[in-house]
Amino acid sequence: MVAAEPGAEKYIRAYMSGGNFIDGVTRYCLWLKDADPRELKKLTLVWDRVENVKKFREASTAASTRAYAKYPTLFRQIAQPNSDYLAIPEVSSERRAYIPIGFISQDVTVPKSFRVLLLARSTGWSFFLVVVLATPSR
Repeated sequence: MVAAEPGAEKYIRAYMSGGNFIDGVTRYCLWLKDADPRELKKLTLVWDRVENVKKFREASTAASTRAYAKYPTLFRQIAQPNSDYLAIPEVSSERRAYIPIGFISQDVTVPKSFRVLLLARSTGWSFFLVVVLATPSR
């Protein structure tokens, strides 16, 4: 998209679900919160996607989704922190010998499939305490 529409670059963010985090995969999304609609309308590829989101939501069988068609530039549920954070995927294997936890930049968009721990200043000690507290005693 950036090659075809360079003006869209400032709206593209890394997006990572819990499964993506565990698998080491990064995807991308358009983060349009606080974006100026007049500017977005000048970006044809971006605006086409916004219009497609609106149409998709309008066609939904769920009334709550149809109601959210008024906000096609926003994620329906925003769980995005305003600072760097520790993230723990909501779902992981019980057979895993470790708890997948990572430091994530505030510039990476995450869905609700993460448990987000906001720490004033995430440090190695914060990470250590979460792991120790979350590890069952044997």
